[in-house]
Amino acid sequence: MQIAGVEFTIISNWTPLTVPDSFVVRDNKIESGHGEAKYYVGGRSDPNLRIFFGDEGFSFKAILIRDEVIQFLEDAKYEYLKPTQAYLNARGLPRLWTERMQKITMFQTEHIIFECDEQVAGGVRCYIKGSKNSSFELLRELSLPNRTTILIEKYGSDDGEECFVFRLRCFSGPPEQRELLDNALVNEINQDVDLPVKAREQLALSRVGQGKYRELLFSSCGAQCPFTGIKDDRLLTAIHIKPWSQSNNEERLNPQNGLVLSPVYGRLFDRGLITFTEDGQVVASKSLTPLMMGDLEIPESPQFHLPLFGKENAGRRIFLEYHRRNIFNP
Repeated sequence: MQIAGVEFTIISNWTPLTVPDSFVVRDNKIESGHGEAKYYVGGRSDPNLRIFFGDEGFSFKAILIRDEVIQFLEDAKYEYLKPTQAYLNARGLPRLWTERMQKITMFQTEHIIFECDEQVAGGVRCYIKGSKNSSFELLRELSLPNRTTILIEKYGSDDGEECFVFRLRCFSGPPEQRELLDNALVNEINQDVDLPVKAREQLALSRVGQGKYRELLFSSCGAQCPFTGIKDDRLLTAIHIKPWSQSNNEERLNPQNGLVLSPVYGRLFDRGLITFTEDGQVVASKSLTPLMMGDLEIPESPQFHLPLFGKENAGRRIFLEYHRRNIFNP
């Protein structure tokens, strides 16, 4: 890769990390607050981090490639126009997509260059930051929380000069892409030195409905699919109501954030093709034709005996409301 006439070759890359809600600008946020102009990249004492970025107090030249950023916005367009998360500024996202695309296409150079350095502060986490008016702010402005990952690649020249290329990736649009986002989140969890090893293991297992999460869910929810009546736990799946990728670590392990279903119905629920009301009635997406409904043996508006009633299931009712609002495709 040539930058300003100098030939650079790749040295290594840093595991892609998901952009959290705390980093993005307010217009992109899901939760309240203004966001922080710093990006978490790993544990400060991690020897691999020091090898990649440098000793404490490091600084480096960072690069965004204009055409890649344009492609990122194209990939993110689905999420901007049809948000799958409860953004505070959901109505304004389509306009922001147009404005941001125009802004990037107006850059005259292929490489958008800015400076980054380590935020030297107390604690075990390592953050990188840039000056307020630099192109570092584009990372905060363009990224959507839980839907964007950043891969950082380290390049070097023959004369020893180094630069770091930031590659934005969007995991939005069709539900099939959620697995890619999930894998990126697992990588992030595995690198979180603040979490005990056991906690990291259980969070990773909960993504696929296994481990402690599955045990707690089956204990509180019952090991039976309401559609098929199957009770053999080998044939049942533990489904997150609020998707694993959109949940925080506590919600990922919370049995109230789950249902027990047979695999086919679990996939229908996971992809927003069916949902449930507070009293257990199934609601099907209009994209499921009557013929498909017949093949799936889903009668019209049946009511199932789901664990939704009483104080002990108050959390599950809240999670189901989230599913109806943010996941279900009417």
